[in-house]
Amino acid sequence: MEGGRIVVLSAMSGTTNTLVKIGNELRGNRANSADALIGELEGTYRAVIEDLYANPEIKVTVNEIISEIFGDIRGFLIDSVEGN
Repeated sequence: MEGGRIVVLSAMSGTTNTLVKIGNELRGNRANSADALIGELEGTYRAVIEDLYANPEIKVTVNEIISEIFGDIRGFLIDSVEGN
């Protein structure tokens, strides 16, 4: 796609640090805190998507991908709670 945009969300500032914090919260059995951090990170990504894409159809597609990824991340919360 000529003129298309590719965004590597994991390369955004703060992503790695936030993922490490999420992991630490999960290890410390602080699922609520981990969930809050996940929500903040997801919100950051959604704001970037909103600013980056003008085409509503593309926004929907990208947001669906983000939802899937963050659903997978939130799966660790379930595992963390069930593991206690």
